[in-house]
Amino acid sequence: ISLIFANADDDLSSSIRVPLQREGQRITVAVWGEEARGIDQGDGVAEWLSRHLEVPGARLIKSVDKEEFLRCLPPKKGGREGDGIDFQDGFPLLLLSRASASQLISHVPIAVGRCMDYRRFRPNILLDGCPAYTEEKYSTVEFEREDLGFSLDLTRPCSRCTVPSVDPDTGIMDTTTKEPFPTLFNLRRGDAIIGSCHPRHEAFLGSHRKKVFLGVNAVPRLVDGDGASTPVLRVGAVLYVIRASKKDKSVEAREPTVARIDQLIVYPIKSAAGVQVDHSEVTWKGLKHDRSYCIVVPVEESQQGARGEYRALSQAKTPRMSLIHPSLPSSEGITLSFMEDVEQPLTIRVPLLTDSRRITIVLWGNTAMGIDQGDPVAEWLSGHLGIPGTRLLKSVDDDELTRSLAVARDTAEAHGLDFHYIRPLDVLSRASAYQLISRVPVDVGRRMDCRRFRSNIILDGCPPFAEEKYATLQFQDHPSLSIDLDRLCDRCSIPSVDPDTGVMDTKTKEPYPTLLKYRRGSLIKDTCHPRHRQFITKHDKSVFMAVHATPRFAEGASSCPVVVRVGDVVHFV
Repeated sequence: ISLIFANADDDLSSSIRVPLQREGQRITVAVWGEEARGIDQGDGVAEWLSRHLEVPGARLIKSVDKEEFLRCLPPKKGGREGDGIDFQDGFPLLLLSRASASQLISHVPIAVGRCMDYRRFRPNILLDGCPAYTEEKYSTVEFEREDLGFSLDLTRPCSRCTVPSVDPDTGIMDTTTKEPFPTLFNLRRGDAIIGSCHPRHEAFLGSHRKKVFLGVNAVPRLVDGDGASTPVLRVGAVLYVIRASKKDKSVEAREPTVARIDQLIVYPIKSAAGVQVDHSEVTWKGLKHDRSYCIVVPVEESQQGARGEYRALSQAKTPRMSLIHPSLPSSEGITLSFMEDVEQPLTIRVPLLTDSRRITIVLWGNTAMGIDQGDPVAEWLSGHLGIPGTRLLKSVDDDELTRSLAVARDTAEAHGLDFHYIRPLDVLSRASAYQLISRVPVDVGRRMDCRRFRSNIILDGCPPFAEEKYATLQFQDHPSLSIDLDRLCDRCSIPSVDPDTGVMDTKTKEPYPTLLKYRRGSLIKDTCHPRHRQFITKHDKSVFMAVHATPRFAEGASSCPVVVRVGDVVHFV
């Protein structure tokens, strides 16, 4: 085996090649109170480990063959006669779904959680394409390819110690916040999850109510044969989770059409930071206050005329806009904070002006009109963005000017937009975001989260990209409201902007290269709902993430608005 001590300072990194020692000294050790035996691998690696770990006397041992010594898996842990393990904590395998890790991390305070990924939980098998915590709701994993010859017995949820608090890239344990342990304790205690797990786990969880759990310990089971051949498992293998019988083979047949609202985000100013809310009114224009303000600058003289005298700014050209954090607007106005220094944000209160100059601009080919909000905020914006002539506009009422919603299908409805792109809403599932981010090189991707994609509604509890496979979202508790999932959202360079620093990654340009590799139109057109295929076929070189959407009210304007909340259950139709 070869070992590398990967110090953050490459100059301090070192490696060692360790030849396999089969005849070395036998050493007996205790692993979680159980006896295990190993073969010492020599003084060279022992000295190397002692130096780098700063632990005198450290040694490396290799497990012995089970004919020499068998560390048995106890029956209380699902073991059967002949079942053996090496130096595992107690089970041969640990399974975790990417959605479970992502959902847990999403609840960690963002300053800490944005540096976390699934590696904190050290799974052997990372599952994708299933809802969060699927692995703890079922008893068995079977594989689509029967010739693999084995299944996995999902024995019990994995209790967690402090290891997930260690940053795997720095080797430093977070002794200040201790995250993610506080979040695990808040959300994943035994007494909190006992009712949502498979019945086989109830007794164990009931006796460990104050412990915290994530992932499932598992034991492989040969399905048939005498075990003469060793099964080989590959990345990409399709599996089913089984509750009770082999007839019940597909979670996807039962569960993927249901999700819940995990986050609601309002963006009061187009291309500025969002405001996370726990509830919001939904109108024909989307979430209340969303994109109701816009930052503009004068256009060049050669471009003036029919297109108006001002153009809207966006993060694509002005990434520092992400540092502008607005409050939710009120009838009194709006407050802006420039968060370049989070310890000392620079703030301005902007009283609402309704009778000042009207300014006409063009957004994505449509005329829009806004009310100028005065010189003080204009000077404040110009100073912080470094762009002379910047103004802040507030949208006008529909009776003054309606920016028409570009209709994708035949409809008699004609409702307006404020300063949105082409639809009032943007819908994204957390599983989609984290599946994409997981494919970004880890040194870049670990700083990314859902905010890169600036969606209004973040869904959880559904498989990745469920939002693009269906036509409509229906609310379980709001029968008068549905959301048309109109068109996939084509992506520009804005996701390459770090929302915490206001800096665009012009070096790697991530996540755009990853989007180009996995989310190009030509790659996904056959996996989407048929309504999207014509558009995607026309734009097969573009990249897509999330879905543009439009609210629909069953009883007309009389049922508008509807208040939706985080936690609301939605059904894909």
